[in-house]
Amino acid sequence: MENYKIKIYNFTEKKYTIEELEKIYNIKGKVLKDSTRSIVKLLTYDNKNLILKIPVEKNKRKWIRFLTLFRKSEVLKNLKSMEILLENGIKTNIPIACVEYKKFGMVFNSYMIYEFMEGEVVGKEDAKEVIELLKKIHSLGYLHNDTQKRNFLKNKKEIITIDTSLKKKNIFISKILENIEYIKFSVDISEAYNYIETDKISFKLAKFFYEVFKLKRKISKIIKKTINKLINK
Repeated sequence: MENYKIKIYNFTEKKYTIEELEKIYNIKGKVLKDSTRSIVKLLTYDNKNLILKIPVEKNKRKWIRFLTLFRKSEVLKNLKSMEILLENGIKTNIPIACVEYKKFGMVFNSYMIYEFMEGEVVGKEDAKEVIELLKKIHSLGYLHNDTQKRNFLKNKKEIITIDTSLKKKNIFISKILENIEYIKFSVDISEAYNYIETDKISFKLAKFFYEVFKLKRKISKIIKKTINKLINK
């Protein structure tokens, strides 16, 4: 991209150049996801199965661009999260590199590359292990930040968390936020409730806030859908 300052973050011993990263970027590969939120491709390079992810929505949103003046971009945050997890013995994708295209100090475009992980999405028989994994992440001072079951894989006897973007815990409401993560996972796999302390006040508060936020999202979707119908009449 012309007239942009290019920033590369390498996470392996090999230091990729922009030419090599753009070569990887342009490999056709297999498209796993192509939506307004992100584009995800599975490709092979240098005998490795890699994932290329472009956070389309966050690249385009002006407010998020502005925030990159003060905080890490989505791609850098994701790969740093993988690094933290691996350093603490938690199985996840191996980060390779990310690229930021900056102007006026803001990230206007970006993408990241990390190793593909084999595995099957977890099932009810894995509920206890996933909750234990989340508790380990919480003990490190972080929230997982997206505890849908699709972000947890089982490979042989290991649980793997994928595409994770850790978030630092707020010490004042950390227990509530932790329980919201358990609840979100339990929506997909109800057996997880067997391994959560549902009698605690923090769980009851988390359940209340989760239901409030869910209702708010539902109302927002209805309003948006109604407005779109009126506009398109």
